[in-house]
Amino acid sequence: MSPTKYLLTGDEMSAQIGEVEKLSKELITYIPNAQKAKSQPAKEILFASFAERVLGVRPEEFSEKMETPVASKLWLVKGRVDAVFGNLLIEFKVDLDKELDDAKDELKKYFQSFKEKFPSTHYVGIATDGTRFRVFKPVFNAKGAVQSIEQIDSLDLEKEQSHPEKIFLWFDSYLYVSEKIVPTTDDHRRRFGVESPTFAFMLDEEVAKEIESHFRELVEDAAKSGKPIPKQSNVYEGIVKKGWESVKRSRK
Repeated sequence: MSPTKYLLTGDEMSAQIGEVEKLSKELITYIPNAQKAKSQPAKEILFASFAERVLGVRPEEFSEKMETPVASKLWLVKGRVDAVFGNLLIEFKVDLDKELDDAKDELKKYFQSFKEKFPSTHYVGIATDGTRFRVFKPVFNAKGAVQSIEQIDSLDLEKEQSHPEKIFLWFDSYLYVSEKIVPTTDDHRRRFGVESPTFAFMLDEEVAKEIESHFRELVEDAAKSGKPIPKQSNVYEGIVKKGWESVKRSRK
């Protein structure tokens, strides 16, 4: 079967170009400002403002869950996660390179606490200093304790500044904020491939492959029938709400 060719209307093309151009312009001032910020709260505020302007994330979506208290009965520890956004646990640092080990220790504590509180929900952690981002997933032992954490993704805004479309797709794949970007092969791989956030949330390679195949079928069917190409965000949200097993049954 030949790959589906995605055709954009004039309005869709303009929207897509506009989103990326906006990000490109914002990066010019955001990157140096974030690098100059010398405190963790300053980093958090700058990023929240950046996310609102470029990604359309409302400030309250971050602020309401900033400094969220966490505790683990198994480890007998308490703490506060810097920010929670859906399935993302975000740890801010002033200098990620110098404080990476501390950030990883904090994320391990958050993973353990959220595992005990929400055992059926999968979380991914992001350690960042505002311009450099490293993404981790937890590895649990048979007793349900965090054994280690594995890095699964990363982004350096300064290094990728000349590729704003890549940066937008990276953030969008974790935050699912865009309704204007028409899905492409790279977008599909970014969201649903084995290295995608969706795969990390599912923590099951077979499930990730099944979802990837399901989305491909939806796209192929839409292309053949002349219907609108489905948005990955809508597909994923439907799977999260209904459960993958329920979606699979409805396909038969």
